[in-house]
Amino acid sequence: MFEAQFLTSNNDKSVKCLRLENGDTIIGFVSENKFFGKTTYTIEDTHACIVQVDGGNMEVGLAPWLPYAKDYTFQIKGIRVVTTFEPRPQLETNFRVLIGKQRGK
Repeated sequence: MFEAQFLTSNNDKSVKCLRLENGDTIIGFVSENKFFGKTTYTIEDTHACIVQVDGGNMEVGLAPWLPYAKDYTFQIKGIRVVTTFEPRPQLETNFRVLIGKQRGK
């Protein structure tokens, strides 16, 4: 018997980080979508987390993930995501401040 599976979506769009299988760590407003048992992630205002070490101190910089894209909203297949996690509070604050400046707020 065929059982219908509908699209389910987490429209919470909280700030999260995704670690991708290619090693990139990206941050943005993330929602998780499931359709027929397959997961995709929608990530808006996507930025790459760039680790910099200066004099023994580690800092995380933010830069547009794909700067040549017209729009910074992407659909990423779940099989390409190694893990998802909530960023540290200071990183989330820095991200929100950056996005506000980019939007002219």
